[in-house]
Amino acid sequence: MVTQVGLAGCSEIAAAKHNLATAGEWAADAEKFAQNAMKKVEEERKYLQSVEEKWKVIDVDNEDDQQKKKKQKTNKELTSSNRDNLNNKHNHFCGDQVERKNQKVAEEKRNCWRQELSKATIKLNGTLSFSDRHNLRKHVIKGKWEIGTLTGPFHLTRTIATAETLEDLPKDGEYYGSFSSIYGYVIKERAKLTFKPSNDGIKDTFVVNGRGTNECGMFKLTGSAKRNTGKKYGISMHKKYFSI
Repeated sequence: MVTQVGLAGCSEIAAAKHNLATAGEWAADAEKFAQNAMKKVEEERKYLQSVEEKWKVIDVDNEDDQQKKKKQKTNKELTSSNRDNLNNKHNHFCGDQVERKNQKVAEEKRNCWRQELSKATIKLNGTLSFSDRHNLRKHVIKGKWEIGTLTGPFHLTRTIATAETLEDLPKDGEYYGSFSSIYGYVIKERAKLTFKPSNDGIKDTFVVNGRGTNECGMFKLTGSAKRNTGKKYGISMHKKYFSI
């Protein structure tokens, strides 16, 4: 009986020892697992820190790139502005040079034209009539000037006061107008004209005399005016410069 109990006790003790040893192994394994887990957590934490640092650097780099691009854009705009300014200055300089050259050429043409006028007697052929167009009461002389084979338009007008009769032609007075030169530019001028009845006894025929001035100098006008049809007169004058 004692032998059987002893054997049973020994068997139970052996089982308990085995269980204790197994539990110890489990505990050891659990501790090792925990250590590994903590190690893994530490690794993940360090990895997270490295990732955060990485993205922080990237953000800084992006910010630097943006600042750099902004600066480059500003420099580019400044460079473009400077280039435009230089181009404008260059164009302005060239424009001034061209303008001065054109002015010089124009002045040379004017001088040449003045010399031609100083030697020539200019024929003026046209008509003398009245006009109240746009309620502007005027006596109008217009036609063509001639110097040899050269020709161009001219006109002279006189404003009629309300106290005067518009249809009463011709009338002495101050006439203002212009003529086109052979070089394409217009020369303004003015002249004081007188109309006296002709001594040859022909009705509605007048002797015309006058003096005037323009940029080319002073000139005198001589000629005649004769009624054509209605109240319009044909007028023919010679223009001669005496102060060029």
